Amino acid sequence: MKIIHRLTLHADGSIQGQLRDLGIEVGTGLVTFEVDEANVLWPIIQENFENWGGPFDYVSTRFTAQERMQADFLRLGPTWHHGYPMPEDDFEYEKVCYDLSDFCNKCGIGKVQVKPLRMKAEPKWGKKHILQLNWIFDEYFTLPDVWESTFKPFGIDCKPVIHHRSGKELETVVQLDVAKIAKSSLQFTDEHRYAICGDCNRKKYLPIVRGPYPLFEQQPSDHMLKTQEYFGSGASAKKAIMVSSTLFRQIKQHKLKGVEFFPCSDVMA
Repeated sequence: MKIIHRLTLHADGSIQGQLRDLGIEVGTGLVTFEVDEANVLWPIIQENFENWGGPFDYVSTRFTAQERMQADFLRLGPTWHHGYPMPEDDFEYEKVCYDLSDFCNKCGIGKVQVKPLRMKAEPKWGKKHILQLNWIFDEYFTLPDVWESTFKPFGIDCKPVIHHRSGKELETVVQLDVAKIAKSSLQFTDEHRYAICGDCNRKKYLPIVRGPYPLFEQQPSDHMLKTQEYFGSGASAKKAIMVSSTLFRQIKQHKLKGVEFFPCSDVMA
């Protein structure tokens, strides 16, 4: 497991020279480079943050194949987003496809899908097999034959996706019906920060970027399900989607592309 900092900053000749002295080659202008937190250079780079204008620091965790294989459950994450839910103007899709009676505009918690989601056209899959739409971060879509061969045997249903203009079902995509919510909560520690919405008084955890995801208090028997808890920041809220080690291995065996996996563990970074 490695904690990676992806830094983006505006580099002039002076900053470029300082980074070169540290063995980091960049150009001038807007530049991006990565540093492992365990690297001896990381404390030096941190000390220069203010002098460098406060670079944007995107933190992520990279796990080894062995760490993933040893996990009983893993969080599913997208490696790409394709298109937007329709109708997209002013987030009109929410009114069309969701029950918003318990929805909070301030924190994003509470909307419930009640109708099939709509897309502008058939997805351009390329070499990928699973996708997420922009704006909807707790639902996944796949090819019908992939659902049939990989997800259906695990008791995971699918929903149709509607072509927005014609109202007909699309032929090359279905939505994975992840309807089950975990009966057990996650085992959070003091390291996991959260906020209480000032409008609806509900809790939302900040995205977990350092280390593994927390374990369930009681391990579920389902192979794909959503957490009880919401995650996100600002007006964005999603439930994390978890998969069992058995389903994870099946996805890897079928070499499905479009998602990545973050193991659940009680080991914090």
